[in-house]
Amino acid sequence: MWDWIVANKEWVFSGIGVAALLTIVQLVRNRIEHHVPRGEPATAYPPLAQAIPQKPLEYEFLPLSFDVSLNQEIPQIAIWLYAVNYLPTALEFRSLQVRNIYLSTGPDLASIPATDEVRVPARHSKLVHCRRALLDAEVRAIDKKSLTAPWNATLAITCKIVQGRKEAPYGSGLISMNGWVAGRTG
Repeated sequence: MWDWIVANKEWVFSGIGVAALLTIVQLVRNRIEHHVPRGEPATAYPPLAQAIPQKPLEYEFLPLSFDVSLNQEIPQIAIWLYAVNYLPTALEFRSLQVRNIYLSTGPDLASIPATDEVRVPARHSKLVHCRRALLDAEVRAIDKKSLTAPWNATLAITCKIVQGRKEAPYGSGLISMNGWVAGRTG
């Protein structure tokens, strides 16, 4: 091997030779690093848990359903969610509201507040109820749409999260949920 390298030193140490040598070294290193023991399937990518380290959740909102009631004396929308606290200390969700709910067919509804203050003990969950009356224009817009049961919607939540003396704003991404529209007026 050494005799061949000495005889071909001009070619080996030219740009092409160095590139070829580095490519061979890199292939050998990759093969050693990604060696798969016998009996295990070979994959092109590392498992997702290794590729993206994730911080454990501290809290989250889980959607249950929504209900639009059109044929009541005062038409309203109601939304049910679970507030889940994974922390070893209690959390308080102040000024919690569904900022927007986008119905699959119908108008977008805004500012639907929680009916009471939400305090979730350590490592527990609590049912959250958000509700508000519908405007006449919202009732007419929903009533015009064809009804398919159940309806689908996406919503966004905002609040202030209080843990002890620390307070931080919270805004969720869009959350999808199913619900019902009850009672057509026309």
